[in-house]
Amino acid sequence: MERLRELLLAALFDDLARERWQTRWRSYLVASLLSGLTLGVALLLLGGEGQVIVASLGATAFIVLAMPKSRAARTSSAIGGQAIGLLCGGLASLVPHEPLLLASVVNGLAVAVCALAMLATRYKHPPAAGTALGVSVLGISLDTFLTVMGVTVIISAIRIITLTVAPDFSADQ
Repeated sequence: MERLRELLLAALFDDLARERWQTRWRSYLVASLLSGLTLGVALLLLGGEGQVIVASLGATAFIVLAMPKSRAARTSSAIGGQAIGLLCGGLASLVPHEPLLLASVVNGLAVAVCALAMLATRYKHPPAAGTALGVSVLGISLDTFLTVMGVTVIISAIRIITLTVAPDFSADQ
């Protein structure tokens, strides 16, 4: 069994990755489980079509919990960026989305304005551009707003709590 494990590790990872996996697998597992649990709650809350927006929250969870010391993982960047994404997507959703050409332009502008606003405010959180796109396509609702902001706050709180004990995986290349 040990030999099989060694062969599997050798096949899947280079030497550096294998060494990191062997020493950090518990931390990787904790970060992954916390991400999955938080997003599972978001999926339940949003339901239906709103689950499309959870994709950006999945990216938020990964950045914030796996790379907690990166600029994009900072509480202000995650919360501020997602708020900007919701605002830009919500405003874009008010513009008629027919015909398809107009919908494509409006949805693209939602992402572009979101990126510009994040750069201008220094709340740089890339997954928020996905939030802007999802909200532009699906529309904004109080449930969507509360879920996105609530999940982002929860993920940020987990980051703050675990920052002293969890490793930062952003250096893993």
